[in-house]
Amino acid sequence: AIESLINQGADLIITTSFGFMDATAEAAARHRDKYFVHISGYRSGAAGNAPQNMSSAFAEFYQLYYLNGLAAGAVTQTGVVGYVAAFPIPEVVRHINAFVLGANYAYRRRTGRNIRAYVSWLFSWFDPGKAREASVALIEQSNADVLAFTEDTPATLQVAEEYTTQRGRRVWSFSHYNDMSSYGPNAHLTGQIVNWGPIYLDFYRMVGTGSWVSVDIWTRIGDYMPFRWTRPPAQSTAMQVDGTLQLGKLSPAIPSEWQAEIRLRYEQMKELLFEPFSPEGNLGEPIRAQDGEVMIDGQTYVVSKRTGERRSGARADRDALWEMDWFVEYIESELPR
Repeated sequence: AIESLINQGADLIITTSFGFMDATAEAAARHRDKYFVHISGYRSGAAGNAPQNMSSAFAEFYQLYYLNGLAAGAVTQTGVVGYVAAFPIPEVVRHINAFVLGANYAYRRRTGRNIRAYVSWLFSWFDPGKAREASVALIEQSNADVLAFTEDTPATLQVAEEYTTQRGRRVWSFSHYNDMSSYGPNAHLTGQIVNWGPIYLDFYRMVGTGSWVSVDIWTRIGDYMPFRWTRPPAQSTAMQVDGTLQLGKLSPAIPSEWQAEIRLRYEQMKELLFEPFSPEGNLGEPIRAQDGEVMIDGQTYVVSKRTGERRSGARADRDALWEMDWFVEYIESELPR
């Protein structure tokens, strides 16, 4: 596909799946007069592990997943949340952990009890049939009544809508990448939505003006916003197209005090005044892995289970987020190795 685009005269090629990373780097090495951007990977000229005509970029969702978790913990009646997951790679693990930390924060504040979370793996980015089966199993076998997901269809939200409107059982779910609320208007809680435009425009501009510089862009809440500073919750831009990341519209079923909390945390994240992967994101307590090891304690953090490296710092840095290979303690399911 890359060679076909080059043969058609393309000067800028953007590849948009994690699995395309190495092939993109190989093409960049063959075509030094062309420019390449890989979405969601870690190879670039800027990082020193690819040619200088290759950049990497990503609109990172973990902060939005934490906010989704707050919404989940605010409405769950069973105290159980589920996650339909694509592949056990750090990106997805990071999103699962953020969602569960948020859910536990809200649920324990409400009830004094910890949330329980279960994960079902698809080993696919796109498989609505398997996503449906996994969603039903999480509801029927694990008693989950809020389902998050990383799968590129609205199948999980549709299952939640079916249970809510046809089976007499209230189940909630979310939007993913774009506004999916029309697929489950009675089951839609909020969601994580991406606007790739500002990122792509940066690369178009560099190629068009002959000012290319290899970069590694990893956008979070606040990046590419015209006004990235914290606003009062009542003036929050959380549900507006603002920068590269947007929170889906909040269901009125979310209690007002938790809607205010979600808006507050969104605004604080713009300036990194609040970070999910810190004790503050876990009710002031250290964040522990399933085996009980303290991974983030407010003074140090573990970069990954694989390396065991512990660094000084109150919050997880990019390496720790990028290499995340462990589940938080509130998750009952095992992480495939």
